[in-house]
Amino acid sequence: MDLNLPVGLANLDGSRSVAATLHAINGWTELHWSHQAAGPDTLSGVLQACLTRLGPHRGAGLTVAVLDQLLPIDHAWLAAKLLRECWGPTQYLSLHCTNPGCGARLDFTLDLDAIEPPALSPADLEVALAVGGGLRFAWPGVADLAALEGLDEAAQGAELFRRCWRADPDRIFAPPPVLDADERVMLARALKAGGPRLDLTMALECAECGASWGLPFDPVGRVRDLLRDSAGRLHREIHLLAWNYGWSRREILSLSMPERKIYLALISDQLRDDPKRG
Repeated sequence: MDLNLPVGLANLDGSRSVAATLHAINGWTELHWSHQAAGPDTLSGVLQACLTRLGPHRGAGLTVAVLDQLLPIDHAWLAAKLLRECWGPTQYLSLHCTNPGCGARLDFTLDLDAIEPPALSPADLEVALAVGGGLRFAWPGVADLAALEGLDEAAQGAELFRRCWRADPDRIFAPPPVLDADERVMLARALKAGGPRLDLTMALECAECGASWGLPFDPVGRVRDLLRDSAGRLHREIHLLAWNYGWSRREILSLSMPERKIYLALISDQLRDDPKRG
């Protein structure tokens, strides 16, 4: 799948590389990440295995470090496209009503094909904040946010200042401003909470009690959850394909997820038509 990212990678000339080529997860990638603890690096590792091109980067040059330069909106967009390629355009979801006096189960769907990224201009990629007398900052990328883990808010603000502050071009040789502790906390909160985002809030209403609320859908978290829950299913699929086709484990794991589903559907049809062949 060829696609364009909402923001992409910054180039030295000020332009941005947005073109990418993504393919579906194969069994090896699914097996590896289904056994890893879900963490902030999960999606970058999966994307490294599934992307063949990201801007000027290909092959060995397409590293996790490159992927982590992207803004969170790009990771979310790639995760949504990966969900579509591997699990289909319709996501089937369920939860319980948030009304404490109800708790009824709600089943609903999300159409991934209906998701559109926002139209962004260069001005949307920076923000002016009332700290240090008024300073401009780039929105943090995935690596910038990951670097905050384990730090208190003031230290997070200091780290984000180091990574994201944009000096005034008219005062390029001036020393960097110094923020006090309150300003560093304000900076950390503003940069973590803001930035371009996909609009993925779903309006839900409980048929039992009439309660309504907005539920944000997180495609990155959804990919992590589906991979975490896939280990047992994947082993059953390997067994079923090996039993019916005589393929080796290596051959089966080399199939992409959509290819595996095609053969599993054929086996299911065969067993429905002739149960004795199972």
